[in-house]
Amino acid sequence: TVWVMPEHDGLVPLKVEAGAVKDLAGNGNVASEVLERECDIKQPTVTIDGDQKPFNEFGNFTVTVTFSEPVADFTAKSVSCEKCEVKEVTGSGAVYTVVLNPIADGTNVVWIAAGAVMDLAENPNLASEVFRRVYDSKEPVVSLSGNPANGATTTERSFSLTATVTDLTKITYTWQ
Repeated sequence: TVWVMPEHDGLVPLKVEAGAVKDLAGNGNVASEVLERECDIKQPTVTIDGDQKPFNEFGNFTVTVTFSEPVADFTAKSVSCEKCEVKEVTGSGAVYTVVLNPIADGTNVVWIAAGAVMDLAENPNLASEVFRRVYDSKEPVVSLSGNPANGATTTERSFSLTATVTDLTKITYTWQ
């Protein structure tokens, strides 16, 4: 028995050259036929793509999971996530669509852990990069204060106004 340890993917030819083996009388062998086997030792890589803009709409968001080669048994259990949950997985081979539902405000985090699936030669996948998307369902609160106080009458041509805003991302104002 001979154990062969290929160093790369692809076709691996094996052959015993003439005279490489001798019997007890010293007779050398005739060259063997070439035996070829396809070898797959490379672990599949995986990427996650999707819209990374913050969002505030209640509902799902979608990511595309792409492996470097076809994999078997990619399911919702293959996806790791924080602050969101997997609702649906569709696809086959090397490309899948994953629908996620945010369950808490903050950064939704999605990744595929190393060894979550295997390629067709039973090589486990490498870990993906982490995908992040911010979900913010809370409306900002605006508080106004000024000098003179609210409801007071002033004869001054100017007065101060202070606006305090929670969760500041953009302010649009209108003078009335």
